Amino acid sequence: METDKLKEVVNFEDYSWFKVHWKNLKSEGRILVAGIVKNFKRVTWHNSKGLAVEYILVVFILLFLAIFVYLVYGLVAIIK
Repeated sequence: METDKLKEVVNFEDYSWFKVHWKNLKSEGRILVAGIVKNFKRVTWHNSKGLAVEYILVVFILLFLAIFVYLVYGLVAIIK
């Protein structure tokens, strides 16, 4: 009887392992991107070529990390 009331209030799908970690990962990703943007705005660059190279490196690193995380979660989903 108590569990029926609990099921009505709480959607247990929202607390699955994948969804909880996915929400955490998205939150951490947003914080990381905000920090990168904030730090790039704070730094004063003396030439535009150096700025372009730094942005390209950061974009490649972020793309690599995003693909890596996507593959890891994909493998976890397949194994599960």
